[in-house]
Amino acid sequence: MRTLGFSFISAGLILVACVGSLLRPQLLWGDSLRLTADLEYRMTNNKTTTKATGETREIDRELFTQLYNIDFLKELRPNLTLSAGGLFKNDYSQSEVDGSDTDRRETASRPYVGLQLTTPILKSAIDYRTSEFKQSGSNLATSRWYIDEYSGRLDWRPVELPEVDFFFNNSHNYNKPATAQGKVDREVDSYQLSSRYDYQNYRFDYSHMTTDSRDKVSDSDTKAYTDIGNVRYSNSFQGDRFTLNANTRIKRDKLEFSGSAERLVPTSSAGRSFYNLDDPPPATSNNIDDFIYDQSLANVNLLQDGAPQLSVGLDFSIPTEVDTIYVQLIPDVPENNQASPGEVDSIKDLYSWSVLVSDTQMNWLRRPITRIDFDVFENRFEISFDAVKNTFVKIAVTPLPTILVPGKEIRLSHLTSFRTLPADTSTFKTTDWTTSVGLGWKISERTTANFDILYREEHTDPFDGKRTLLTTGANLNHRFDSIFSGATRLLRSHVTERGEADRTGHTFSASMGANYLETFDQTLTYSFSHNEDREGGTDISNSILLRNNLYLYDGWSMTFDSGYSWKAPADGENSNTTFVRVENNIIPNRWMNFSIYYEMSWEREDHQPTTRQETGRLIASWVPTAALSMSADILIDHETGRRKDSSTVQQYAVNWAPFRDGTLQFSLLYSMTDDNEGQDVWAVSPTARWQVNRKTLLTLDYSVGEREDDIEKVEFNTVRVELRIFY
Repeated sequence: MRTLGFSFISAGLILVACVGSLLRPQLLWGDSLRLTADLEYRMTNNKTTTKATGETREIDRELFTQLYNIDFLKELRPNLTLSAGGLFKNDYSQSEVDGSDTDRRETASRPYVGLQLTTPILKSAIDYRTSEFKQSGSNLATSRWYIDEYSGRLDWRPVELPEVDFFFNNSHNYNKPATAQGKVDREVDSYQLSSRYDYQNYRFDYSHMTTDSRDKVSDSDTKAYTDIGNVRYSNSFQGDRFTLNANTRIKRDKLEFSGSAERLVPTSSAGRSFYNLDDPPPATSNNIDDFIYDQSLANVNLLQDGAPQLSVGLDFSIPTEVDTIYVQLIPDVPENNQASPGEVDSIKDLYSWSVLVSDTQMNWLRRPITRIDFDVFENRFEISFDAVKNTFVKIAVTPLPTILVPGKEIRLSHLTSFRTLPADTSTFKTTDWTTSVGLGWKISERTTANFDILYREEHTDPFDGKRTLLTTGANLNHRFDSIFSGATRLLRSHVTERGEADRTGHTFSASMGANYLETFDQTLTYSFSHNEDREGGTDISNSILLRNNLYLYDGWSMTFDSGYSWKAPADGENSNTTFVRVENNIIPNRWMNFSIYYEMSWEREDHQPTTRQETGRLIASWVPTAALSMSADILIDHETGRRKDSSTVQQYAVNWAPFRDGTLQFSLLYSMTDDNEGQDVWAVSPTARWQVNRKTLLTLDYSVGEREDDIEKVEFNTVRVELRIFY
């Protein structure tokens, strides 16, 4: 394989020298100047052997990345500041696959300039940004993308008068594709006006937003108008014995379509996102506990070696019509290893996606996919499928190996859901009114009660749609004495929708807590839910949990949980689950720390054998000196019954800083994985970091390992050298 040309490397060294010259003390015209240069060289080798045939395939890849960033700030007047700067990035790679060489280059430049005015009453700003992306290569037609954007902002903060904010943004996205079929030329104007005013116990909010999206290629236009008004009231009475909180909100959306613009509108419910990092094919059956809620989707990476199929989705709470989901990626910035939109676009067709829907999150049905695309300007996957009305929707996909884009990740930001209107729709209106009232009552020093009611009504036009939601709830908390306390909550919800059967839900929970000693407390909790759909049937679930917290000795704490749950779903078999869980945190001295976790559960489902699952984990760390530290993390998971699966994950690390100032650091990481799909992975990764001076950091990484399953064996190694200079 040919190496990167001497002239190319020389050019990079010259640029480093130029940046380095700026590090010498000198008078700079500006109040703040920040310069950063990142140079990275990476060499990877993957050798794959097919076990059935003995055939071997080898891939070698070299990558040289240059990243330069400058940010400048100058105070022109006491209240007037000029900011400017930009980013330049150049990636050049060469690959050899079974003796065949290819090369690829990607460049990006993002200059910007802005002006900010700041006074006690008035703040304003104007900004202009432009971006250019270029891709070329031996097997790739040269293509360019451009983004021009300018914006303005005005904030008014008068004394004892309403606050007013105004924002304007214009964005123009276009490209120069190799063929006319890939032409993109879109322009978007956005205006937003908002105001806030606090008066005694009231708060008034209002906002208006207009968005005009024009597609110059298809000569189509979409205009969106949104008005939101909100009034809140909060007060307390009789020496805070009673508290009252009330809120009324009305939102009106109007969409106008012309030409061949896609008639996409947001779903009636935005939904809560969830994910499952191990959702093997066909992904049509799950336990509710398989999914992780209320965690960042940045934990989901679509570019990693040997990773199983994963899934991400939305929980709408009630059946919601949906046919399109946007999978938004996090932006690529100097602070992360996120792949650029161009890099993602180059491998988008290698992904295999599946869309599944459910009303219970346990049994899933596949939906035919009608369109999959990646928008390089918006940095997102766009997935359309046959329209469906369900409570849950998830997207399953298997991450691609890192050899395709070495040293990079593809992490998610969020999901957005839409439904498509008929092609002849010219106007779509939605009116959403919500009001809620909450009353708190301090009955005594030991007893408090809360009552709340919420009503929501939504109308859509021209389809004459109407949906209402009414929820009522009550809480009661009581402390019996210095040891025992209790709490209970009852909630009822009722949903009506024109043309659909009514849905009614009841939930109840009660808990009893006991603080016997400063070192021992318990909590017993019972939960019940009953959801009735006149067409879909009735779901019933119950659960009981006992939690014990013990503080045995100084430096030793333990949590012991045991529980039982039983479910009667509308469209499945009855089931029950029993579990015990114990967790220990032990700190015997200031040098050592141990965390030990063990859980065992038994799941029984009608007409199915009992499934037993065991999970154990040990995390240990030892810091014998200020310069040396060691750690170990061992996770074992074992399941028997309907499936016989087991997996083991081990990770060991050593870190050493030979000098007191920490300018030189060495680390060694060893990891080994044996998963339940017969895949074994091991890797050894030594790393050295040298802080040459306070403005220069040199990093050297090496990784070698092996991944093996029933079909193939992959041997891999990677060498990485990175030099970072900053001022």
